[in-house]
Amino acid sequence: MSEWITLLEEKDLKGYEPGEIISLELETDDGMSLPIALVHDPSAEHNWIAFQNVCTHDGAGMEEGYIDLGECSIECPRHGAQFNMKTGKVMSMPAAHDIKTFPVRMDNVNLQIQLP
Repeated sequence: MSEWITLLEEKDLKGYEPGEIISLELETDDGMSLPIALVHDPSAEHNWIAFQNVCTHDGAGMEEGYIDLGECSIECPRHGAQFNMKTGKVMSMPAAHDIKTFPVRMDNVNLQIQLP
């Protein structure tokens, strides 16, 4: 069963410019760490996109990656693999596997993501 996890309060999201990334580490119920990237995208539902903050090519963090909001893409800062931030699909090599994406919602004053 899917669950909604609160990441941040709405007040904590103020002041972020379009294309800015918030990098978070979420601890799951089984004690694992799940790196999450939130990107401010005014065209997205609830103004934010959430995806795993790890490149599937070599495990690099994506928080320093190049974001193109027009293409809805992020480029890994290490080797240049590109991913669609909304779907997680690989857009260019060297990555061969998609990244995970997460539905986002605002619940009263909290930004939440849905985990599978």
